[in-house]
Amino acid sequence: MWDYRNLLIYKNIVDLLQNEGERIFVLYGFGHAAILQQYLQLSGLFSIETFSDYL
Repeated sequence: MWDYRNLLIYKNIVDLLQNEGERIFVLYGFGHAAILQQYLQLSGLFSIETFSDYL
């Protein structure tokens, strides 16, 4: 169930893409963040920046 939920969240993020270079802000809790980051990086569609990159 947890994996299904994470895949559904990932699908919804991918569905938001409309143009190359478009920015999408995603905010999720710690329980989802690590696996979503992995999915997004492995897809090659996203450049991931975390909040800590700006602190």
